[in-house]
Amino acid sequence: MADDIDARIGRNLRAMRMDAALTVDALATRTGLQPAVLALYEAGRRHMPVEVLTQLAAALDRPIADFFG
Repeated sequence: MADDIDARIGRNLRAMRMDAALTVDALATRTGLQPAVLALYEAGRRHMPVEVLTQLAAALDRPIADFFG
């Protein structure tokens, strides 16, 4: 079940990043995260801590709830 949630959050992260016309590198620069780590989050292959979710929501100017939609 956790894998399903991680995959959903990852898909939504990728969609929001693309809607914002940002590359993985650009979002990494905004958040201070490594591009490779962001790629793992988008692929749903790594669990995203709440702190990172908060950083990404701020960088994308989106509410946290959008990650779960």
